[in-house]
Amino acid sequence: MTLRIGLAQLDPALGLFPRNLESHLASVDAARDQAVDLLLFPELSLTGYLLKDLVPEIARPWPHPAFEPLLTASRNLDLAFGFVERGEDGLNYLCEGYKHFFGHIDPKMRRMADLLRAGREAPEIMEQS
Repeated sequence: MTLRIGLAQLDPALGLFPRNLESHLASVDAARDQAVDLLLFPELSLTGYLLKDLVPEIARPWPHPAFEPLLTASRNLDLAFGFVERGEDGLNYLCEGYKHFFGHIDPKMRRMADLLRAGREAPEIMEQS
């Protein structure tokens, strides 16, 4: 089994979440056409960089209805995307979504690394899932 990983290269518009979301969805469509299994987006690709005073306005809690189009798109393709998360404590966190994603895949990635160090094939991870 082959795992095809795609890296999305975007030019996000500062603070324009809806416009950036459309760019993400277009990237998902293109990745799906190329049979990509996992599509990785840059940090802050949904919000743009150097937000400064826009952070309180652009930060979103997780989960949030604004992410529904990406969640729907991820049913046939795994996605990792970054955003500014508004935490329950009222603080904002950079790319907390990445933390959730990497926490989710960490055991599988560690197992895959163990297989490779043992001279075995990485796709064996799928046989042991």
